[in-house]
Amino acid sequence: MKFSPDGKFIMLSTTENVIFLIDSFDGKTKHKFRATIYNEVGSSGLVIEANFSPDSKYLISGSEGKRKVICWNIET
Repeated sequence: MKFSPDGKFIMLSTTENVIFLIDSFDGKTKHKFRATIYNEVGSSGLVIEANFSPDSKYLISGSEGKRKVICWNIET
């Protein structure tokens, strides 16, 4: 669990390759980001780390497998 630098959002990452973006003030889920990452044998790789960009506009996550980095725009 991490708070965005601007304090508006809470990020919860799971072992199910899903990252939840929650509004810090009302507790409602704003977005659910699903990481579809495939490793060498074709199965989905786990999200191993996620964080906010310094301006709180993006979520960035890494994964196992082919060592992918994914960047999501929080608004879109």
